[in-house]
Amino acid sequence: MPKIRPSEAKGGKRRKPKDADSRMARLIATALAKDKNTMQELKDLINKQETDDEDVQTQREDGRRSFKPCTFPGQGPNSNTSRNVTIDVTKVREQLIASSLAATTRKTYERFWERFSNFVKNNHSSSSCFPATSDVVSLSIAHLHSLQFAPSTISSHLSAITYFHLVSGFDDPCNTFIIRRMILGCRKSRYQKDSRLPLLKKQVDLLLNATKHIFRTNRFLRVLYRAIILVTFHGFFRMGELLPSKLSNCGNVVQFGHVAMVSPSIKLQLHCHKMRKSDKPVNIIIPPQKRSCPVASLKSYLSLRGYSDGPLFISSTNEPITLARFRSVFNELLTFSKLSTKLYKLHSFRIGGCTQAIVSGIPEAEVMKMGRWKSHAFRRYIRIPNLKMASKCPSRKSE
Repeated sequence: MPKIRPSEAKGGKRRKPKDADSRMARLIATALAKDKNTMQELKDLINKQETDDEDVQTQREDGRRSFKPCTFPGQGPNSNTSRNVTIDVTKVREQLIASSLAATTRKTYERFWERFSNFVKNNHSSSSCFPATSDVVSLSIAHLHSLQFAPSTISSHLSAITYFHLVSGFDDPCNTFIIRRMILGCRKSRYQKDSRLPLLKKQVDLLLNATKHIFRTNRFLRVLYRAIILVTFHGFFRMGELLPSKLSNCGNVVQFGHVAMVSPSIKLQLHCHKMRKSDKPVNIIIPPQKRSCPVASLKSYLSLRGYSDGPLFISSTNEPITLARFRSVFNELLTFSKLSTKLYKLHSFRIGGCTQAIVSGIPEAEVMKMGRWKSHAFRRYIRIPNLKMASKCPSRKSE
């Protein structure tokens, strides 16, 4: 095997003997020793390097990292365009965290956090709400329970407290044995069976028949309320998704421009809803029915309504139909139909739509899709005794 020349070895440079290296180092040291300024500069650089190494080691041990504005390669601090390309990663981080919550959830958390802060301020001025202790949180649970808040609402308060602590880097004060037992105690002591009954097709037909008598002389109102009833029932809508709670919330309900006729069905776009996670609207397709058809009813209403922008359901004077106004009419229809106003509520339309779908043999997966449920929570809405769950029904492929 041919020998490799020193000049052809890895690195491309010939390694000098150790004696030559030592002599070179001594010569350099002797030369630098005569230049005091050079020696002082070398000492300063060595000290600075040692200090930087200690800082880096300290940050690694603490598990913290300091974020600084990042600059694109080739753009130094003296560059004219450095300001335009500098990214504040701290702001980006805050934007990403804020985007992880739905807008409605964020508002709810902020409201619950304000309530918790006021409780600590008014009752425990010596304690801090941020970061809070599990003892203070347990007292706030007792306070909410004494005010007759539902266990689910109290749990939502704890979710808000947990979120604001974790997102700020603090420990979760709600993740303790005492807090978990208190929530369980709230559920057991306040357990009440949901007494709301479902509005099935039979009850819906009674309400539709009542509109013929109550609004006998006003065709517009008769057509309007028939359309609201049928669209809510067949579309599995929460009533607040179609009708605003107050006039200032008109932009949060289905608008006239969100309706499209996709023969033979109708399509409604839902932009604001309880489980909203993004700005992408949910498309709800309502097919025609042989009897009491929601498609025909909505078409009749739109022909009388006109083409003005705004909420879908309005009066003849272009005033939005609010929840309070429809609730009053709804109770009147129930009374006329000899149905209980205590057992039938506005949410009975959604409960009834779910129950009716299960009775009709529609698979659970399809019911979840129709009602926009993300879990099996819809099973609580099945209100018929001894009803077999739809999971035993043959599965149907979703479109």
